[in-house]
Amino acid sequence: MTRLEVGIPPLNITLHGCDKYPCSFARGSNISGGMDFMYNIIFKLQDKELSRLTPDVTVYWLGLPIGWPIHQDDGCQSLSMNSCPIKPNTRARYEYSLYLDRWVPLVSPYVWFKFRDAKGDIAICCEVPIKVVDNEIEES
Repeated sequence: MTRLEVGIPPLNITLHGCDKYPCSFARGSNISGGMDFMYNIIFKLQDKELSRLTPDVTVYWLGLPIGWPIHQDDGCQSLSMNSCPIKPNTRARYEYSLYLDRWVPLVSPYVWFKFRDAKGDIAICCEVPIKVVDNEIEES
């Protein structure tokens, strides 16, 4: 059985401290924000509701995919407008916070957010350009 690798784009994405893409984030800081989405079953008529939401983040730099560990198996725990199971045509909001390590190179990658359902298919996905900048505040 082939997994569905196409998902529905979110309604909107917010990144705290960013109002224009690509968003600039300093090494050694958190990237936080939220993603509003409407669970829709147009592409997946066999699913009646979204019972599991597994976040998967990949960074694409120079065309190479690099997994970004987010240390969260159950994205349902980060929903602020609803809870799992999410019924079709229901709006939900996923809140997130990702740490940008100090060793990350100063690059401008694309971050691909994917949320997988219980079957492993991508239910929601989007791509966001960011720019990694040096942290201006040095630790003593």
